[in-house]
Amino acid sequence: MASKFRDGVRNAAILLFVVLCASDRALTPTDDRYYPRTRTPSVEGCTIGVASARATADGRPLLWKVRDNADMPSNSISYDTSYPHHYVAVTNSGDQETWMGVNERGFAIINSTSSDLPGGTSGLSNGLLMRHALGTCARVEEFELLLDSTNITGRLTQGNFGVIDAGGAAAIYEVGGNAYWRFDANDTIESSEGYILRTNFSRTGGGNAGIERYRRAVSQIGEFHVGDSLDYRRIIRYHARDFSDFNSSPISIPYTHEWTSTSPLGYFYSNSSVCRFKTVSVAAIVGVKPGEMPTLSTMWTVLGHPATGIAVPYWPVGVPPEAASGTVTSPLNAIASEIRSLLFDFTTNTDYIDSYKLRDECGNGLWAVTYPAEDSIFNAASRLLGEWRREIPPTRSMLQAEITFASYAHSELTYAHDRLVRRKSFTVANVVPFEDEGGKTLENGDVVQLIWAGEDGAIDPPNAENGSPDWGQPGGDDRLVGIPHAIGENVLSEGTFRLQLIAWPDRRTGCPANGDLVYLRAFNSTSLKTATRYGDAQIHPVSMSDDNAYVPLIKGARTTQPLGGSPAAEIPRAHFNLSPNFPNPFNSTTVIEFDVPYGQESQGLVELIIFNSLGQSVRSLYSGTSTGGRKRLEWDGRDERGIVQPSGVYFVRLKAGSIAETGRMLLIK
Repeated sequence: MASKFRDGVRNAAILLFVVLCASDRALTPTDDRYYPRTRTPSVEGCTIGVASARATADGRPLLWKVRDNADMPSNSISYDTSYPHHYVAVTNSGDQETWMGVNERGFAIINSTSSDLPGGTSGLSNGLLMRHALGTCARVEEFELLLDSTNITGRLTQGNFGVIDAGGAAAIYEVGGNAYWRFDANDTIESSEGYILRTNFSRTGGGNAGIERYRRAVSQIGEFHVGDSLDYRRIIRYHARDFSDFNSSPISIPYTHEWTSTSPLGYFYSNSSVCRFKTVSVAAIVGVKPGEMPTLSTMWTVLGHPATGIAVPYWPVGVPPEAASGTVTSPLNAIASEIRSLLFDFTTNTDYIDSYKLRDECGNGLWAVTYPAEDSIFNAASRLLGEWRREIPPTRSMLQAEITFASYAHSELTYAHDRLVRRKSFTVANVVPFEDEGGKTLENGDVVQLIWAGEDGAIDPPNAENGSPDWGQPGGDDRLVGIPHAIGENVLSEGTFRLQLIAWPDRRTGCPANGDLVYLRAFNSTSLKTATRYGDAQIHPVSMSDDNAYVPLIKGARTTQPLGGSPAAEIPRAHFNLSPNFPNPFNSTTVIEFDVPYGQESQGLVELIIFNSLGQSVRSLYSGTSTGGRKRLEWDGRDERGIVQPSGVYFVRLKAGSIAETGRMLLIK
């Protein structure tokens, strides 16, 4: 692939750079007011990308960064007016270095470290180069002139720098101490798809740091692009929160296994993922189309770990809201970090995350609150931007919108944090052996369940018809409340085994309260070990007491509450909403999620139907009334008769009364 190299000997370019960047105050690339001479570069990991307008769903250039730096977990939004061009950026709280940002002229920049590039001994570090660029550059060409000039004076840079501007330019520069190489996303030879990705190695240097994340990014962003859905929502919702293994294969949430024999069930190792323990913030910067106001360039940012935060938009027009700023940390970052500590709570290795706190098999968990809240912000901001593109808004309206969104995000995160389940292990001594009709006792490889006896307090016979879909499930109104756990030598010792409880909801939700009867049942692959009778020989009642109480697991999003600030900027209450399916395109199964507003659960029939490109109904995935909250369904690419459908474009339609929303899906066999 062709690259563009500059060795920094163009002194004339320095003069041209100064002229282009001139304002009401004189500025040179060596001015100490903007160019601190001594600074130790920060250690940045990160996964980044840049997409030209031809590659994105809305025809605007897009820049994104998933920031990794566990040494600098406190991130804030800052607004800098000390340069000719004012800008908004993500910084380490109380620091001047900039890690992703956009200025009032529509120029935006992000980076990732790349230690395989030749380094320098003095000059601007990665973060200070970006600060200087945001303050002095209006176009990507001017950033290149800045690189030309600092090639001569030297830099402390070793990194990949992604840039876009209001003219539609989109590129990544691999920047060393005295040289750089340009990769242009608009060049169909250098980037046939129109986007470029990097982790922590460069094309020039030949390293492979972060190769697992890079491979996963190539696969996932490629799916977005082919499905015509490469946009900031997909980047934030799915890419920045993506988990994958050492082979760059995606990890489903929840993770229903044990990663190792010594790790708790549901926890997995995250360090190979785009979203990992070291991740501290995310930004997806949406540029503008030619002719649009540059200050409408939008920096969508999650302060704190992406899995535990909510994205909020910021514009380069003024001081950010209090919820997003601070010299020690920002309130949004602080609450996201508190949630993060609950997720990464495996003290043996903090790279392990508890997936069940994010989402369980029923769709409950942290994301049941944060995703609908984030969708509300996405939708409200989209409406505002549509209005602002038609008519230039007052600056105060844009700043008020930031306050509203940030305050709402902080409120929802606080709500989620206070209700997030704290998970425990439950150890049971098997004093009386389990036996089946043939006298077979509990052994390694069997599965043990913890079951609630139901509101009637009686133990009901299980569905023991071998081969049926419900085989082994509790019968009557009994309900499984503990994770089925396979007994193995590592946890079975002298008749003792352990189970792990996911949640302990209260009776109002149809689940046990303290003091209710819960019991244990074991079964193997062919028979339940409670087959003969129900008594102490097979079932072990356990009475839960106050000291075993559990914080209720989050169950769906609450109704949106009014926010501070202008009533006109308040986020509306939850509404019927169809989210884009994922993955898209897909070759076997895709997930479809939709929201039903609270308080409108019984107002008519809700239908989710798949259609082919001819408008013919292929499959009805849902039809009936629905409780409020987010619903999650899967389509396996088959019709009502179970026949596999051919490759092609399909449409999913959500219909609720007079409301209808449609999404486009691409099935590839």
